[in-house]
Amino acid sequence: MLPETMLFQNALALVLVLSVALSRSASRTEAVVRLLGAWVFMLGLVLTGVWISPPPIAPWVYCVLLVLASGWHVVRSAGNQRLRLLRLSHIPTLVSISLGTLFLWQGLSGRLQPDIEVINLAAPMQQADGICVLSGGNSLALNAHFLTAGTPLGLKEIHSVDFIKVRSGGFRTRTWQVAPQPEDIGEYLVYDEPVFAPCDGAVLEMKNDHPDHPAGGQYRDTSGVNFITLRCDKVDIILAHLKRGSIDVSIGQTLKTGDFIGTVGNSGNTEEPHLHIQAQTVLPPESDGSYPRPVAMTFSGRYLSRGECL
Repeated sequence: MLPETMLFQNALALVLVLSVALSRSASRTEAVVRLLGAWVFMLGLVLTGVWISPPPIAPWVYCVLLVLASGWHVVRSAGNQRLRLLRLSHIPTLVSISLGTLFLWQGLSGRLQPDIEVINLAAPMQQADGICVLSGGNSLALNAHFLTAGTPLGLKEIHSVDFIKVRSGGFRTRTWQVAPQPEDIGEYLVYDEPVFAPCDGAVLEMKNDHPDHPAGGQYRDTSGVNFITLRCDKVDIILAHLKRGSIDVSIGQTLKTGDFIGTVGNSGNTEEPHLHIQAQTVLPPESDGSYPRPVAMTFSGRYLSRGECL
Protein backbone atom coordinates (compact mmCIF):
# COMPACT_ATOMS: atom_id res chain seq x y z
CA MET A 1 0.00 0.00 0.00
CA LEU A 2 2.90 2.41 0.61
CA PRO A 3 3.98 2.79 -3.06
CA GLU A 4 0.35 3.17 -4.13
CA THR A 5 -0.18 5.87 -1.49
CA MET A 6 2.89 7.79 -2.64
CA LEU A 7 1.92 7.57 -6.32
CA PHE A 8 -1.67 8.58 -5.57
CA GLN A 9 -0.75 11.67 -3.52
CA ASN A 10 1.70 12.86 -6.20
CA ALA A 11 -0.92 12.29 -8.88
CA LEU A 12 -3.43 14.33 -6.85
CA ALA A 13 -0.96 17.20 -6.48
CA LEU A 14 -0.17 17.25 -10.21
CA VAL A 15 -3.84 17.04 -11.23
CA LEU A 16 -4.62 19.92 -8.86
CA VAL A 17 -1.89 22.13 -10.35
CA LEU A 18 -2.90 21.32 -13.93
CA SER A 19 -6.61 21.86 -13.27
CA VAL A 20 -5.93 25.32 -11.84
CA ALA A 21 -3.61 26.25 -14.71
CA LEU A 22 -5.89 25.01 -17.49
CA SER A 23 -9.27 26.14 -16.14
CA ARG A 24 -10.82 29.59 -16.34
CA SER A 25 -13.27 31.31 -14.00
CA ALA A 26 -16.13 33.57 -15.07
CA SER A 27 -14.90 36.38 -12.79
CA ARG A 28 -12.11 37.28 -10.43
CA THR A 29 -14.41 36.57 -7.47
CA GLU A 30 -15.10 33.08 -8.75
CA ALA A 31 -11.37 32.64 -9.31
CA VAL A 32 -10.69 33.48 -5.65
CA VAL A 33 -13.20 30.85 -4.50
CA ARG A 34 -11.70 28.19 -6.78
CA LEU A 35 -8.17 29.02 -5.68
CA LEU A 36 -9.25 28.87 -2.05
CA GLY A 37 -10.42 25.32 -2.64
CA ALA A 38 -7.20 24.41 -4.42
CA TRP A 39 -4.97 25.80 -1.69
CA VAL A 40 -6.92 24.23 1.17
CA PHE A 41 -6.59 20.88 -0.57
CA MET A 42 -2.88 21.35 -1.31
CA LEU A 43 -2.01 22.38 2.25
CA GLY A 44 -3.96 19.41 3.61
CA LEU A 45 -2.06 17.13 1.26
CA VAL A 46 1.27 18.63 2.37
CA LEU A 47 0.45 18.06 6.04
CA THR A 48 -0.74 14.47 5.71
CA GLY A 49 1.30 13.09 2.80
CA VAL A 50 4.00 10.40 2.96
CA TRP A 51 6.80 12.53 1.52
CA ILE A 52 9.62 10.02 1.12
CA SER A 53 9.41 9.38 -2.63
CA PRO A 54 9.77 12.09 -3.82
CA PRO A 55 11.43 13.36 -0.63
CA PRO A 56 10.24 16.33 1.48
CA ILE A 57 11.27 18.88 -1.16
CA ALA A 58 8.36 17.69 -3.34
CA PRO A 59 5.61 19.57 -1.41
CA TRP A 60 7.55 22.82 -1.81
CA VAL A 61 7.85 22.19 -5.55
CA TYR A 62 4.11 21.53 -5.82
CA CYS A 63 3.35 24.72 -3.85
CA VAL A 64 5.58 26.81 -6.14
CA LEU A 65 3.87 25.30 -9.18
CA LEU A 66 0.48 26.04 -7.65
CA VAL A 67 1.52 29.68 -7.07
CA LEU A 68 2.38 29.99 -10.77
CA ALA A 69 -0.80 28.18 -11.82
CA SER A 70 -2.88 30.43 -9.52
CA GLY A 71 -1.42 33.56 -11.07
CA TRP A 72 -2.11 32.27 -14.58
CA HIS A 73 -5.66 31.34 -13.58
CA VAL A 74 -6.36 34.85 -12.26
CA VAL A 75 -4.95 36.44 -15.43
CA ARG A 76 -7.27 34.32 -17.58
CA SER A 77 -10.33 34.99 -15.40
CA ALA A 78 -11.32 38.53 -16.28
CA GLY A 79 -15.10 38.25 -16.68
CA ASN A 80 -17.76 40.11 -14.68
CA GLN A 81 -20.35 37.39 -14.13
CA ARG A 82 -21.97 37.22 -10.70
CA LEU A 83 -20.70 34.40 -8.47
CA ARG A 84 -23.16 31.52 -8.18
CA LEU A 85 -21.97 28.66 -5.96
CA LEU A 86 -24.86 26.35 -6.89
CA ARG A 87 -23.45 25.37 -10.26
CA LEU A 88 -22.23 21.97 -11.42
CA SER A 89 -18.90 23.51 -12.38
CA HIS A 90 -18.29 24.31 -8.70
CA ILE A 91 -18.54 20.69 -7.53
CA PRO A 92 -14.74 20.14 -7.78
CA THR A 93 -14.18 23.32 -5.74
CA LEU A 94 -16.59 22.23 -3.01
CA VAL A 95 -15.03 18.77 -2.94
CA SER A 96 -11.55 20.31 -2.69
CA ILE A 97 -12.58 22.52 0.22
CA SER A 98 -14.28 19.63 2.04
CA LEU A 99 -11.45 17.12 1.58
CA GLY A 100 -8.77 19.75 2.16
CA THR A 101 -10.40 20.80 5.44
CA LEU A 102 -10.53 17.14 6.51
CA PHE A 103 -6.85 16.66 5.65
CA LEU A 104 -5.90 19.85 7.49
CA TRP A 105 -7.79 18.74 10.59
CA GLN A 106 -6.18 15.30 10.46
CA GLY A 107 -2.73 16.78 9.87
CA LEU A 108 -2.95 19.36 12.66
CA SER A 109 -4.84 17.40 15.32
CA GLY A 110 -2.70 14.33 14.64
CA ARG A 111 0.36 16.20 15.88
CA LEU A 112 -1.18 16.81 19.31
CA GLN A 113 -0.27 14.41 22.11
CA PRO A 114 -3.29 12.22 22.99
CA ASP A 115 -4.91 12.50 26.40
CA ILE A 116 -4.06 8.98 27.55
CA GLU A 117 -1.33 7.35 29.62
CA VAL A 118 2.11 8.41 28.35
CA ILE A 119 5.59 6.97 28.84
CA ASN A 120 8.70 9.03 28.11
CA LEU A 121 11.43 7.06 26.33
CA ALA A 122 14.96 7.68 25.21
CA ALA A 123 15.74 7.55 21.50
CA PRO A 124 15.83 3.87 20.38
CA MET A 125 18.33 4.75 17.62
CA GLN A 126 21.15 7.26 17.20
CA GLN A 127 19.56 10.72 17.18
CA ALA A 128 22.22 12.26 14.93
CA ASP A 129 21.64 9.76 12.13
CA GLY A 130 18.52 11.24 10.49
CA ILE A 131 16.03 8.91 12.20
CA CYS A 132 12.54 10.11 11.29
CA VAL A 133 8.94 8.98 11.65
CA LEU A 134 7.32 7.25 8.68
CA SER A 135 4.05 6.46 10.43
CA GLY A 136 3.08 8.02 13.74
CA GLY A 137 0.80 10.57 15.31
CA ASN A 138 -2.69 10.89 16.70
CA SER A 139 -4.81 10.59 13.53
CA LEU A 140 -5.58 8.07 10.82
CA ALA A 141 -4.06 10.24 8.09
CA LEU A 142 -0.68 10.34 9.85
CA ASN A 143 -0.57 6.96 11.54
CA ALA A 144 -1.43 3.79 9.62
CA HIS A 145 -1.67 1.89 12.92
CA PHE A 146 -5.07 3.49 13.45
CA LEU A 147 -6.30 0.97 10.87
CA THR A 148 -5.76 -1.79 13.46
CA ALA A 149 -8.08 -0.13 15.98
CA GLY A 150 -11.10 -1.96 14.60
CA THR A 151 -10.42 -4.98 16.81
CA PRO A 152 -9.79 -5.11 20.59
CA LEU A 153 -6.51 -6.96 20.00
CA GLY A 154 -5.33 -4.40 17.46
CA LEU A 155 -6.21 -1.39 19.62
CA LYS A 156 -2.94 -1.67 21.55
CA GLU A 157 -0.99 -0.71 18.39
CA ILE A 158 -2.90 2.49 17.70
CA HIS A 159 -0.17 4.86 18.95
CA SER A 160 2.78 2.90 17.56
CA VAL A 161 5.61 4.69 15.77
CA ASP A 162 7.60 3.48 12.73
CA PHE A 163 11.11 4.91 12.34
CA ILE A 164 13.15 5.06 9.14
CA LYS A 165 16.51 6.68 8.36
CA VAL A 166 17.01 9.44 5.80
CA ARG A 167 20.06 11.18 4.34
CA SER A 168 20.49 14.74 3.09
CA GLY A 169 17.55 15.80 0.97
CA GLY A 170 15.21 13.41 2.77
CA PHE A 171 16.05 10.31 0.68
CA ARG A 172 15.63 7.02 2.58
CA THR A 173 17.65 4.85 0.18
CA ARG A 174 21.44 4.72 -0.32
CA THR A 175 21.20 5.53 -4.02
CA TRP A 176 18.60 7.31 -6.11
CA GLN A 177 15.88 4.87 -7.17
CA VAL A 178 13.23 5.16 -9.88
CA ALA A 179 10.98 2.68 -8.08
CA PRO A 180 9.26 4.25 -5.04
CA GLN A 181 9.96 1.05 -3.08
CA PRO A 182 12.99 -0.99 -4.29
CA GLU A 183 12.96 -4.69 -3.34
CA ASP A 184 16.58 -4.83 -2.16
CA ILE A 185 16.40 -4.22 1.61
CA GLY A 186 20.11 -3.36 1.63
CA GLU A 187 19.22 -0.17 -0.27
CA TYR A 188 17.37 1.23 2.75
CA LEU A 189 19.50 3.37 5.05
CA VAL A 190 17.71 2.08 8.13
CA TYR A 191 18.51 -1.56 7.38
CA ASP A 192 21.01 -2.99 9.87
CA GLU A 193 20.92 0.25 11.90
CA PRO A 194 21.65 -0.40 15.61
CA VAL A 195 18.70 -0.36 18.03
CA PHE A 196 19.11 0.51 21.73
CA ALA A 197 16.96 0.06 24.82
CA PRO A 198 14.75 3.17 25.18
CA CYS A 199 14.28 2.61 28.92
CA ASP A 200 15.45 0.54 31.90
CA GLY A 201 13.62 -2.77 32.01
CA ALA A 202 13.59 -6.54 31.88
CA VAL A 203 13.33 -8.59 28.69
CA LEU A 204 10.04 -10.51 28.77
CA GLU A 205 9.89 -12.00 25.27
CA MET A 206 11.97 -12.12 22.13
CA LYS A 207 12.17 -13.81 18.76
CA ASN A 208 15.33 -13.85 16.66
CA ASP A 209 15.06 -16.49 13.94
CA HIS A 210 12.49 -15.26 11.43
CA PRO A 211 13.93 -14.43 7.99
CA ASP A 212 14.12 -10.96 6.50
CA HIS A 213 12.17 -10.72 3.25
CA PRO A 214 12.48 -8.33 0.26
CA ALA A 215 10.68 -5.00 0.39
CA GLY A 216 7.25 -4.77 -1.19
CA GLY A 217 3.71 -5.64 -0.18
CA GLN A 218 3.82 -8.95 -2.07
CA TYR A 219 6.63 -10.16 0.19
CA ARG A 220 4.89 -9.50 3.51
CA ASP A 221 5.37 -12.43 5.91
CA THR A 222 2.66 -12.90 8.54
CA SER A 223 4.19 -16.08 10.00
CA GLY A 224 6.24 -14.19 12.57
CA VAL A 225 8.50 -11.25 13.35
CA ASN A 226 11.79 -10.76 15.19
CA PHE A 227 11.11 -8.60 18.22
CA ILE A 228 11.85 -7.88 21.86
CA THR A 229 9.39 -6.98 24.63
CA LEU A 230 10.86 -4.86 27.40
CA ARG A 231 8.91 -4.13 30.60
CA CYS A 232 9.68 -0.58 31.70
CA ASP A 233 7.94 1.19 34.57
CA LYS A 234 4.85 -1.10 34.42
CA VAL A 235 4.54 -0.61 30.65
CA ASP A 236 5.48 -3.13 27.95
CA ILE A 237 7.62 -1.72 25.14
CA ILE A 238 7.78 -3.77 21.94
CA LEU A 239 10.50 -3.18 19.33
CA ALA A 240 9.84 -5.15 16.15
CA HIS A 241 10.95 -5.98 12.58
CA LEU A 242 14.50 -6.62 13.76
CA LYS A 243 17.12 -8.37 11.64
CA ARG A 244 17.38 -12.13 11.89
CA GLY A 245 20.11 -13.19 14.31
CA SER A 246 20.98 -9.63 15.35
CA ILE A 247 19.27 -9.57 18.76
CA ASP A 248 21.91 -9.69 21.48
CA VAL A 249 19.79 -10.03 24.63
CA SER A 250 18.13 -12.93 26.45
CA ILE A 251 14.80 -13.39 28.22
CA GLY A 252 15.02 -12.28 31.84
CA GLN A 253 17.97 -9.99 31.21
CA THR A 254 17.75 -6.50 32.72
CA LEU A 255 18.72 -3.71 30.33
CA LYS A 256 19.73 -0.15 30.98
CA THR A 257 18.72 2.73 28.75
CA GLY A 258 21.06 2.79 25.77
CA ASP A 259 22.05 -0.89 25.91
CA PHE A 260 22.40 -2.49 22.47
CA ILE A 261 19.44 -4.71 21.49
CA GLY A 262 19.93 -5.63 17.83
CA THR A 263 19.63 -4.09 14.38
CA VAL A 264 16.76 -3.13 12.08
CA GLY A 265 15.65 -5.73 9.57
CA ASN A 266 12.58 -6.51 7.51
CA SER A 267 11.07 -9.48 9.29
CA GLY A 268 7.36 -10.06 9.71
CA ASN A 269 4.36 -8.16 8.37
CA THR A 270 6.17 -5.16 6.90
CA GLU A 271 6.57 -3.60 3.45
CA GLU A 272 10.08 -2.23 3.94
CA PRO A 273 12.78 -2.00 6.65
CA HIS A 274 11.85 0.14 9.64
CA LEU A 275 11.79 0.01 13.43
CA HIS A 276 8.32 -0.47 14.88
CA ILE A 277 7.94 0.55 18.50
CA GLN A 278 4.80 0.44 20.60
CA ALA A 279 3.85 0.77 24.25
CA GLN A 280 0.97 -0.97 25.99
CA THR A 281 -0.39 -1.51 29.48
CA VAL A 282 0.48 -4.60 31.53
CA LEU A 283 -2.48 -6.83 32.26
CA PRO A 284 -2.88 -8.27 35.77
CA PRO A 285 -2.87 -12.09 36.02
CA GLU A 286 -6.65 -12.26 36.65
CA SER A 287 -7.61 -10.22 33.56
CA ASP A 288 -9.20 -13.02 31.51
CA GLY A 289 -10.81 -11.84 28.29
CA SER A 290 -9.35 -8.32 28.38
CA TYR A 291 -6.70 -6.78 26.19
CA PRO A 292 -3.78 -4.40 26.74
CA ARG A 293 -4.52 -0.71 26.19
CA PRO A 294 -2.28 1.55 24.11
CA VAL A 295 0.15 3.88 25.84
CA ALA A 296 1.34 6.99 24.02
CA MET A 297 5.09 7.54 23.75
CA THR A 298 7.23 10.65 23.93
CA PHE A 299 10.92 10.58 23.03
CA SER A 300 13.10 12.83 25.16
CA GLY A 301 9.87 14.65 26.06
CA ARG A 302 8.63 15.10 22.47
CA TYR A 303 5.53 13.57 20.94
CA LEU A 304 6.48 12.63 17.38
CA SER A 305 4.29 12.36 14.29
CA ARG A 306 4.94 11.67 10.60
CA GLY A 307 7.92 13.52 9.18
CA GLU A 308 9.40 14.55 12.53
CA CYS A 309 12.84 13.29 13.52
CA LEU A 310 14.62 12.27 16.71
